[in-house]
Amino acid sequence: MFEAFILVCMIHQPSMCTVMQDMWGPYRTKIECTSRINKMKRDILSLSEVTYLIPKDSMCREKEST
Repeated sequence: MFEAFILVCMIHQPSMCTVMQDMWGPYRTKIECTSRINKMKRDILSLSEVTYLIPKDSMCREKEST
């Protein structure tokens, strides 16, 4: 299982960043996780005029089993 994370930063202050974790996962495969990250990036970019955030980096991390 994989969890999706995106690093987002402010457009006007690129050093001000935070990590956003997907709330829909985890995903069975890395391909599904990557697909979700791509959707999240598109959504963030579509709102960037309002939120002033841009995606800088992303990753699919294998979830630790409990």
